Amino acid sequence: MKGVNDATDLIIENNPMYSLMIKSGIVNYTSLARKIKGQVESMIGREVKLNTLVKYITSITPSERDDYQINYLKKANLDVEFKFAEKEGKKFDPEQEDVFLVYKTLDGFKFLVRNDPAGNLACIRITLPKEAKKAPGITLFVVEFLSMQQISIEKIYRFDLEIIIVVAVDVASKVIASLSDLIFKSYPKV
Repeated sequence: MKGVNDATDLIIENNPMYSLMIKSGIVNYTSLARKIKGQVESMIGREVKLNTLVKYITSITPSERDDYQINYLKKANLDVEFKFAEKEGKKFDPEQEDVFLVYKTLDGFKFLVRNDPAGNLACIRITLPKEAKKAPGITLFVVEFLSMQQISIEKIYRFDLEIIIVVAVDVASKVIASLSDLIFKSYPKV
């Protein structure tokens, strides 16, 4: 490998998420530089300054790729509900009110319950357009995007046309702000 620029180009060109985020203008350049710094250093065999990577990444113009993830997300709806709690049990009663989501574990069941007075979780729902029904990679794109915004999520689920993100209540506003920028902000084509 010749240098920092070549290594960085190779990493970004081979990761559609990175290319798409740069192309769409939604990338946090410093966060991306931190994320790939170790890879670049191992490829070129020496240490690289973070500022060098940030400066180079800001100058990159990714090649044209199909950016269907962003196009579907721009047509999506976003909503949030608070006061969710996760509960456990050996049995599941399908008639139980306020159960939002159930999944089986080795020891029984876990329930995501809404309207719980002690609930410290928020449920953020992205409702995708009908044409996104079988589109792969949208959930991964959302996870990668939030990761680059330095947001950790508790859980994420994809059901047909819904992506459901479960986060702690104190993180929900940051997630909503980031997803609002992603979904509703108009990005110029590069």
